[in-house]
Amino acid sequence: MAGSVGYVLWRLLTDRTALDLLGSVSPAAIAGLVALQGLTFLTHAYRYRLALEHTGGTSIGAGYWFRLYIVGRFLNAFVPQAGNVYRGARLKEDHQISITRYLSGFVAFTWLSTLVNL
Repeated sequence: MAGSVGYVLWRLLTDRTALDLLGSVSPAAIAGLVALQGLTFLTHAYRYRLALEHTGGTSIGAGYWFRLYIVGRFLNAFVPQAGNVYRGARLKEDHQISITRYLSGFVAFTWLSTLVNL
């Protein structure tokens, strides 16, 4: 990851055309991309929450779940599966959802996500 980031930075610093193209993107386009990414996060988090509530047998608050989901996504960016471990531990502590029920929900969500994507 560090090598990839370093390469991208090096390309942006040495190739002015790439930097100029990046700077020519309109603020409206950037705002649209951010909005679409936010919508993607919301729908993904909602589908995941539905699967977990069904397998966990308990209700998870939308605000609590969205924060937990976003922190988990952030952790996964640095250490693979760290977000899933974090979510499982927090759900066990805060909502008494066992690790096996969390894993069942995770697998159900993965299948649901795959079917929706197909």
